[in-house]
Amino acid sequence: MKNKTFGIEIALLLLISMIAAYLRFTNLETTWMGGDQSGLLSIAMEFVTEGKIPLAANKSSAGIVNPPLVEYLYAIPLLMTRRIIAVAWFTAAANVASVALCYSFSRRLFGVRVALMATLLYAVNPWAVSFSRMIWNPTILPLFSTLALGCLMVGLGHKKPGWLTGACLALVGVVQLHWASVVLLGVVGLCSLIFHRRLKVWPVAVGGALFGLTFIPYYFYEQSVG
Repeated sequence: MKNKTFGIEIALLLLISMIAAYLRFTNLETTWMGGDQSGLLSIAMEFVTEGKIPLAANKSSAGIVNPPLVEYLYAIPLLMTRRIIAVAWFTAAANVASVALCYSFSRRLFGVRVALMATLLYAVNPWAVSFSRMIWNPTILPLFSTLALGCLMVGLGHKKPGWLTGACLALVGVVQLHWASVVLLGVVGLCSLIFHRRLKVWPVAVGGALFGLTFIPYYFYEQSVG
């Protein structure tokens, strides 16, 4: 009976994964290109072709320059091929991975039924699909936000302090990809306040130190522009 149930679970998970992949990878050549996309790709291409290490990315609509993590990520597909669509594929792949992570964390925390339902809703959500196909800072965010919240809930809910370090590292991606995502820090802070008795100093200290170190390039950028 258990083997049959497990087989059904795997079949449903594969079906949801195929739906998520199809919606995100089909006709990616139609991905939107505008000012933000051109600016991000130009910086990443300079990094790949000229070895010019980015200290910052593009400027947000609020007038604040974003940290450079997105440029390092976009350099990965551009190292393989100089075609723009490779970055769109990379973004779509990151979002398919976030769907898989949604299932993994949900199953661990809430069980199979909740995991399958949550993953299906995430896989077919129109906004999630639309943004997962766009070259832009926030469109890779779901990968890191899922990792951050998942690691946080496992660390606090299952009393596994080592996962809190992973949550801190995932928050690097959340914050560095776009400053608007700092609102998620409020959620993390609230969860930490509620479960403060389950917090351990060493994993948070290690994660916090690594989190701060990743901002060194951006610090030098800010110093250079005053």
